Amino acid sequence: MTAAPFKDGLAEEIEAGHIAPEQEAKARARDLAEKFEWDVSDARKIWCFGPDGRGPNLLVDMTKAVAYLNEVKDSFVGAFGWASREGALCDEQMRAIRFNVMDVVLHADAVHRGCRPDHAPRSPLPLRRSADRPPRPYGAHLPLRYHHASGGHGWHLRL
Repeated sequence: MTAAPFKDGLAEEIEAGHIAPEQEAKARARDLAEKFEWDVSDARKIWCFGPDGRGPNLLVDMTKAVAYLNEVKDSFVGAFGWASREGALCDEQMRAIRFNVMDVVLHADAVHRGCRPDHAPRSPLPLRRSADRPPRPYGAHLPLRYHHASGGHGWHLRL
């Protein structure tokens, strides 16, 4: 998966409703190609808007000949909605980002594809605490030199 910022004005067009999920895919693709220099075939493969199915972020299927992709599309859409609503770092909604699904490798056995009930998304806080331990920005930061008991040292930005 890759991510890239929108061109200027696209997020505002989506928020104003000029480019919307309920729009016909061909008309929406034509608008995106004319106004924002999108490839028409890419614009026709928009899976969803996020957050909440209407926001100014897009999930685009850029894969080529991936078997069984429709079986996991709902999992992608659900995860994208959650991630764009919760943000990557400080629980701030994402804005004006295009996410491109470039390639997917799925298990050949159908039993192992899709979302199982015990793998349902959970609260973002425990996931974030276990996944990214680095400090988070909370305001003004000042450099602070620290020395660790094991002999290590470095710079830490903290108020």
